[in-house]
Amino acid sequence: MSRLRLVVLIVILLLVSVSLVASETSWRLAPLNPRFLARQGDANARRAPAIAGVPGLSQPKLSPLDLSYLVSTEPPAVFPRSFDLRELGRIPLIKDQDGYPACQAFATMGMLEAMLLPGEVLDFSEWHIYRHHGFNIDNEYGSDSGGNWQMNAAYLLRWSGPVGEDDSPYGSGINPDALSLPRLKHVQKMRFFPPRRDPLDNAAIKRYLMEQGPIYASILYDSSSYNSASASHYFSGGVDANHGVVVVGWDDDFDRRRFLRVAPGNGAFILRNSWGSGWGNGGYFYMSYYDTGFQARMGALETADTDNYGLIYQHDPLGVISILGGVSRHAWASNVFVAREAGELAAVGFYLMDTSSAYTIRIYRSLSGQDPSSGQLYVEQEGSWLHAGYITVPLETPVPLAEGERFAVAVHFQTPGSDYPIPVEYPVNGYSPGASASPGESFVSHDGINWHDLTGIHPDTNACIKAYSGFSSPLRATIAAELRHSSGWILRYPYVRVAVDVDLRGADVGWVRVYRRSSVGGMYKVLDLAPSDLESGEVEWFDTRVSADLTFEYQVRCYGPDGRFLGRSDWAAVEVVR
Repeated sequence: MSRLRLVVLIVILLLVSVSLVASETSWRLAPLNPRFLARQGDANARRAPAIAGVPGLSQPKLSPLDLSYLVSTEPPAVFPRSFDLRELGRIPLIKDQDGYPACQAFATMGMLEAMLLPGEVLDFSEWHIYRHHGFNIDNEYGSDSGGNWQMNAAYLLRWSGPVGEDDSPYGSGINPDALSLPRLKHVQKMRFFPPRRDPLDNAAIKRYLMEQGPIYASILYDSSSYNSASASHYFSGGVDANHGVVVVGWDDDFDRRRFLRVAPGNGAFILRNSWGSGWGNGGYFYMSYYDTGFQARMGALETADTDNYGLIYQHDPLGVISILGGVSRHAWASNVFVAREAGELAAVGFYLMDTSSAYTIRIYRSLSGQDPSSGQLYVEQEGSWLHAGYITVPLETPVPLAEGERFAVAVHFQTPGSDYPIPVEYPVNGYSPGASASPGESFVSHDGINWHDLTGIHPDTNACIKAYSGFSSPLRATIAAELRHSSGWILRYPYVRVAVDVDLRGADVGWVRVYRRSSVGGMYKVLDLAPSDLESGEVEWFDTRVSADLTFEYQVRCYGPDGRFLGRSDWAAVEVVR
């Protein structure tokens, strides 16, 4: 080999080596929220007690994720001067957090319950999400910690809830079985709202309220800025938050002079609070458009029954903590999973951390090595979304999986306004110390070809990409309901005989439950059965708490020992007459 060829070869090898090193060292996490860092540096603020005289208010649980860069894509529009979801029967009854710093839980569950109204009336447990959002922050913030909206989003998106109020009643203490309670719904899509550019930049909020439903909002409640005579609040001293509420409407003509201090202009949001119906105007109050502590945060766009998908695959139970990139406005991330049972991969879920983002999904089967490129490319699918938040994308072609098969879900994130496209979970002291990752779980790539293990770039870091299998179950459940009357000759009353039968063969059943709904009320659990109760066949139960001239429906639902939904019967309806 000539000296010239040798020099050229050495140069090529050096360039390749430099390129490989650069590709691994060029990845950066986005800067942490400066307000979070300031709070972390202030031990007194971290451990501040609840605000005196105000039920359940404490210092805000700030997130390390800074979303101040988000820009609204909402076009100008003409809206009615006022709008109120209460008038449409879209808002559940007022509740009371009873002094616990659980306003975030009440705002989240109030928003979720309202999204189902008026067609479906459910009572979700605030206590469960308050106690089990998954972020161990008590040691850092003291006992007055109730989480924040991003923690609650992670709880819902990983399918830890919602569970029913009757399973986890408010104030019920510690339940060792809490994480295996049956979930009543699956949340599959959430929208994150950008900051308002000015006090009248409310088009996105108004359109969402009219077209979708209520919104979770963070506010800074200041008792010296609240006018009890008009149930109104106007504060202009800062942007930190100490309370979570639900936005249910607006009034452009709410007089600015009705606030304790005259606001710069008319107009107010209508907010649902969680301090009982004796506070404010039946539990509600008005907040000025000019209130600097107001920030719309999130809305639940898609809440589905628990048979929409079967299994969830994920490495990010705490959800998005930061965003990764630092080189360009597009990058690839991939998660590798092992199929827990045979079936079909039906959908993929992930966060889009900028408005007007685009994405490409790739599914690789039968991985022979560590990274996605060692598998067979089975599906490629493209899409986009106008908003920031979390989306679930059904696959146009379901992917067959064998039990034990290693497969990879890769997503090309394209964020036009951010150099940090990839949502990641990782440990942050005082916020998410429990986050962890193992080699071989998450990978990143600049080009979708050359992949790097994410733990080699940032320890204990995973990409926020989930996968969902199709629902299937061998379980068969039936229920029958029959109207009967007591045989007394003086007092004759109606009751309903309910017969439940479940074929338990081939299914690991931990919970069997009978739910009832009526033409004027919500859906409630009325009976718990042990699987052993059904081993000998049909179980009979009598419902004596029925009223004449109403229709009652009954359904049996079965869940695994971990709370996973396994199957249900059809609804059996009975019209009760005297």
